[in-house]
Amino acid sequence: MVKNYSIEGLHWSLYLARKPELVRRAQREVFQLLADQRIRPPEPRQIGIGEVALALNALAGRSAQGKTVMAVP
Repeated sequence: MVKNYSIEGLHWSLYLARKPELVRRAQREVFQLLADQRIRPPEPRQIGIGEVALALNALAGRSAQGKTVMAVP
């Protein structure tokens, strides 16, 4: 979190079509924040097939953070 803000998700396509330089500038700024370690994306959560129901409940309940990846043996 930066100054009590969080990025939940963003759909770029309409902005990219209408204001491509704005999108490029915003991406540069976000990547610079990452490079400066001022923001950190959440670590991905790896689950097994037995945890799929729990992961889906976390997604539905909006408590999941970052990516959830199911590992298939």
